[in-house]
Amino acid sequence: MRKYYLLAISIIALGFTACLKTDPPETSKNADITFRVRSATKTSIPNVNFTKETLKDADGKDYVLLTNLDSLPYLTKPDSLIPVISGNSLTSIRIETKDTIIERFDPSKPDTLDFSEPVRIITVAADGETTKTFEVVVNIHQNDPNLFTWIPRQNIYSENATAEKLVVIDTTQFLYLKVGGVVKAYVCEDEQNWEPKTLTGFPNTFDIKYIFQTNDSLFIAQGNKIYSSKDGITWTEKTATLGSVDNLLFALHNQIFGITKGDLGLHRFAENQWQRILTLPNGFPVSNAAICHTHGSSGNPRVFFVGGEDINGNLTTAVFATENGTFFANLGSTGTWFSPRKDVCVIQYDGNILMIGGQDNALLINDFFYVSDNFGMSWRLPFPNMIANENIFVPRINIQAALNKERTKIYFVGGQNGDGTWAKDAWVVMKNSVLWESMKEK
Repeated sequence: MRKYYLLAISIIALGFTACLKTDPPETSKNADITFRVRSATKTSIPNVNFTKETLKDADGKDYVLLTNLDSLPYLTKPDSLIPVISGNSLTSIRIETKDTIIERFDPSKPDTLDFSEPVRIITVAADGETTKTFEVVVNIHQNDPNLFTWIPRQNIYSENATAEKLVVIDTTQFLYLKVGGVVKAYVCEDEQNWEPKTLTGFPNTFDIKYIFQTNDSLFIAQGNKIYSSKDGITWTEKTATLGSVDNLLFALHNQIFGITKGDLGLHRFAENQWQRILTLPNGFPVSNAAICHTHGSSGNPRVFFVGGEDINGNLTTAVFATENGTFFANLGSTGTWFSPRKDVCVIQYDGNILMIGGQDNALLINDFFYVSDNFGMSWRLPFPNMIANENIFVPRINIQAALNKERTKIYFVGGQNGDGTWAKDAWVVMKNSVLWESMKEK
């Protein structure tokens, strides 16, 4: 009996021992990596994601192409990049560049590599057998993303004009000209060819610089007469039943506002009447200021008034802004950034406000180009990559500007040269990064 009892104990002990026995863990066969690069210089580069695509080489073997779709910044040095590689307990990492082979790359102590040509990475998994091949292609911007390209269109009209006004309706540019007391229009739909058009019902005695756009119509006003047009060609007259203005001042929130210059009176057109709503601030430019309809830092519509002449006829350094037509912020009070001037052109593009052209008490001014990157609070001279060659684009007075529908391009048209002649030209201006972004979205 005791013999059977001992046998039973032995069997149970063997079974228990068998239950405790486990297989050794399987060694990883994962030879994959995550990859990025960083700069070895003080110049930082953004964290750029590298996409993976499995391809076959000339021998039919699989490899993984690693490439950054968002190119590294312009002027990044491809031979001053440090690879950042991580994997799951890899046995080894071999790197092959165009002129260097690193048999056992240590990711904890990386050094710079030359990525001017594709770099090959071969990894061995923890099992010591599984391998994977990667080919890294680093894309770097070859063109300055902040470069402004200026494309000229010469001699777009032949008449001798005395005033110009440019507006854009949908995708069509309209250039209004005062020629011998008559207002004419030229229309461009392809950024190249300008065709003359005959206007109907337009008030030839009105100052065309005060044509403004709101909602789906153009407006111009003087005295108690208001004219509007939906197509830019045919204009319809309306008479205010009460009140009058010297000229239309701006359009905001689908309302139009006019000014009486002698008393700084701001008037709003409502219920077929000009209603005086306030007195404009001291120093406000009553004539020859640049008026730019755009938006502020909050994204709300905003109108800027820059330069011009005050109620006493003095040139100003004024920068006023309003988002509601009832409060006007005096941004020019924060500092004197440019000399007094009038007949400047102001346009907002790519988050910056650009001021171009104008004149002082003499003739043209040399510092004819200023930039504000904080919505008019301060101004600076432009960087060299923003400026056109001075041999083909000279300083001028009353140059006209508008944006295309997508806000990716600026249209500059005409203006007067220093001798008083009219340039009669047009320019399509675009910043590389803005253009690239619009192409990527398509």
